[in-house]
Order: sequence, then C-alpha cells, then structure tokens
Amino acid sequence: MHAKIIDFLHRARVASGLHTVAGRVVVELGSYDINGTPRPVFAGAAQYTGVDWRPGPGVDVVCLAHEAPVQRADVVVCCQMLEHDPHWALTVGKAAHLVRDGGWLFFTWAGPGYVEHELDTAPSVPGGEAHYGILSIVEVAQVLAQHLPHARIVTEYQRGTLDALLWARVDSHRPG
Repeated sequence: MHAKIIDFLHRARVASGLHTVAGRVVVELGSYDINGTPRPVFAGAAQYTGVDWRPGPGVDVVCLAHEAPVQRADVVVCCQMLEHDPHWALTVGKAAHLVRDGGWLFFTWAGPGYVEHELDTAPSVPGGEAHYGILSIVEVAQVLAQHLPHARIVTEYQRGTLDALLWARVDSHRPG
C-alpha cells in the first residue's frame, strides 16, 4: 500500500469527522498485509479485526470478505482489494451492513488505467482462474448508495497513481 493511500486515509478521516478512533470498533475487509496496512491510521481503536480469504499477516478472521462473520463496527476499511474480489459488489454490501449508524466507510482500489497486478492475491472464481477487474468510482458508489441511501459519499480519483478513493459517513437516521 503506497504512501498516497495512507495520506488519503488520514485526510478522509479528518474530512469525514472521524477525528479520533479511541473507543471505536474497526473492521478491515481484505486485510492481508502484502505491502503495507491501514492499521496505523486507525491506531488507538478499541478493537481492530482484519478479514481476508487466506491466513497471513494482518488477518484475524479467514473467510471471503462478503461472508465475514464479524460484529458491526464504527469504521469499515477496505483498501486495495476490490479489484481482486470476484464478489466485490457483495463485499461493498457487506461493508454497508457492518457499519453502524453514525459510522464511517473507507474504500480504495485500483481504478481505471491501473495495470493488472498481483493476480495470485485473489480468491479463484469457478474454474480456478484468478480474478482481476477494473472498477469505476461510479460503479462502487452506486452499489454503496443502494445499501446506504442516506450516506454522504465522497469520491476522489488520483490521476498520478490511478487509485479510486471513496469515503462515506453513514447517516444516523437510516431506515431499517
């Protein structure tokens, strides 16, 4: 995870109103630490649970992200993994389900123009092929809005790194 992602997370935390994580529960979907982790951005959380489809550094619960059997959280983080997830829309929906009213979501992923990479980091799709898919900000934001119609969704595309970035603050008065 390169420095611009960490910088975005710090900026988005402040812009979204998440000034402190003390006492908060954080869940990270896609937490296997290949080249850096967002954990330091959320240091001081009361609880931090990492979920990934394979065991390894940074992983506390092993399962597909959209099947995570974890408790609801104040903050859900999903960095640089949606492009590797053949079930990305289900994962975005799971993140929306996991975040508590008044909570925050932070997503980053390789956006349009990014070269395919780390094909061995994705769970296989039927037939055993690795998955890699470029997703637009619009696609991800639309899926999130379907699950959280009252969320404030803010997006950014970094042309230099080709990363798609999104944070959302969940309205504390969402239905159901």
